[in-house]
Amino acid sequence: MSWSPILGSMFQYDKAAASSSTPANGYVLKFYTAADAAIQMASAKDGSGLLSSCVLDSSGYPLNGSPARFTPFIDQEYKIALYSTQALADADTTGSAEWFIGPFDLPVTLGSSIATGKDFTTLALAVASTEIADGDVLNLAERISGSGGGAFWDAVLSSTVTENTFNVVQCTGVGTLSLVLRVGPEVVTREWGCVIDGVTDDYSALDNAYDFAVAAKKPLHISGGSYLVETSLAWGTSNAYVKGVGKQNTIIIRGASISSALATIAITTGDWITFEHFKIDNNNNDGQALSLSGVNESTFRSLAFLDVDVDYYLEIDGSSSNNFYDLFGQNCDQLINVKGVSNQQDFYDCGGNALSTTLPAIKIENCFRVNFFGGICEADTKCLEVGSDVDGVAFYGTYFETLASSGALPDIIVGETTGGNSNTVSFQDCYFVQNADKGAAIMEITSDARNVRIQGGRFSRSIAGTDDLITVTGGAEIIAVENVDTFTISSGIKFFNADSQIVKGLRISNITDINANNTIDIGNASGCQVSAVSMLVIIGASATRVSVEGSPGGAITDNSGLVRWLDTGGLNEFSGGYHSFTERVDVAAPAANKAVTYVRDNGAGKTQLVVRFPTGAIQVLATEP
Repeated sequence: MSWSPILGSMFQYDKAAASSSTPANGYVLKFYTAADAAIQMASAKDGSGLLSSCVLDSSGYPLNGSPARFTPFIDQEYKIALYSTQALADADTTGSAEWFIGPFDLPVTLGSSIATGKDFTTLALAVASTEIADGDVLNLAERISGSGGGAFWDAVLSSTVTENTFNVVQCTGVGTLSLVLRVGPEVVTREWGCVIDGVTDDYSALDNAYDFAVAAKKPLHISGGSYLVETSLAWGTSNAYVKGVGKQNTIIIRGASISSALATIAITTGDWITFEHFKIDNNNNDGQALSLSGVNESTFRSLAFLDVDVDYYLEIDGSSSNNFYDLFGQNCDQLINVKGVSNQQDFYDCGGNALSTTLPAIKIENCFRVNFFGGICEADTKCLEVGSDVDGVAFYGTYFETLASSGALPDIIVGETTGGNSNTVSFQDCYFVQNADKGAAIMEITSDARNVRIQGGRFSRSIAGTDDLITVTGGAEIIAVENVDTFTISSGIKFFNADSQIVKGLRISNITDINANNTIDIGNASGCQVSAVSMLVIIGASATRVSVEGSPGGAITDNSGLVRWLDTGGLNEFSGGYHSFTERVDVAAPAANKAVTYVRDNGAGKTQLVVRFPTGAIQVLATEP
């Protein structure tokens, strides 16, 4: 019967489980067959010292009834279980284990000719040792003193391998030997030679570990700590899986040597990639934190970005069908840029705070089917720009807020003045907040916008402002504003048709609690022909004032049932339309130089069209036959 040492990297964790913050100290390690039957481990390679389970110390090393660590040996295919208590381990209820992994084949069969395994504190001591021989198994407590990374290494003849200083290292004590790292189910960066002190350049070790993991079809486990990289990490291979141990625990720090034209991590081409649970700290250096080009069907989850200067923390170019979950940027100039025919990008609870005083926090251009679900976008001046050649952009329950008065730029711009149109852009149940009087609208919809919908949600200013909440300029088509709650600004919504281009298809419905001087204002400096508005519908509005106006032109005002036409000396024309009146009681006499037209019952069951003058006199224009 042959016994093999089990890879330490499987259970020598700082934490008992990736999802747990509980130290491994006191957890119980146990082995099972592929059929989930409990099996014993040996405490020596000859099969002696059999144990049904063992306790781990605070670093995840197995103990054999004393403070001394030991290496478990197994003689058959196995599974590994980790329990939080001895009682659970004794009960063999694998469903209650912290984790239960396998089955695994034996990594190596040790015969009687192989020397006894040896323990070393660090890799440097093992490399310098003159007491090792070909075939020895070395158990390292740490790779680098103070950095962790304990694992098993095999001593082999140097003539059989190629040294690379990472997982194959030349011995100096016995010059004919090299040490080869035993790699478990994951490639672990602590074992690969990363110093992880935030000062030493870890680029080479980190990049080599990634390449090995991709080639071996294993996850790259970026251990907790801070990794300085002075070269851009060009990672891009299909099926790559990179994971840290939490976006506050695993941190990749951008060095000043990286060109501002390069991202800290640049993923170029690849499908079905997964990145999760770490932070990229650009350390106030220029350049993107993460860029994707030609990346498809991939997932990015629980990533943080810090101190990105003069660029976006995430740029997506020419990529399709990707999902982003819980991405957040702090103290970044800009947040997210989607461009270059990037299609079907879905963001869930993504956003951050942006510092740029001139550029948008989020920019979407030259793409289609981009969706944001939830998330927060806080910006100094400009939250969002939906640019040219866009079709199908939607925000659901997203919070937008600008914090400063600089720039005089709208918080949100839909449509650019160059390029193609911004088509089918919608905001559903979103919250828009402007925290300063910046002399600009919260939202501007330009002449290049088509099919824009605002449904539900809320527009708000924390202080009185001098501009409108929503401004539509140019020939924007089919603007729908529905179920929007609470406007409290001097001119609630202003639709301004520059260059005599009239809004086509304007629908305002179910607006509640509007307190504004000019809540809805449609017009331009040179006049607005009502006949040119192909559809204007006000439904269920409790507005204090609604107007369509221009000079020359006129104004229609709905004020608690009072309808007035204020002629400003121009031509007011309705083509193919009509006015509809509903009978009401006689209205009060209007102010001087005004008249009121309405319909009433003449007391005999007939409808009369009448005019009332400031004197109180009523002139009957027509009576129902």
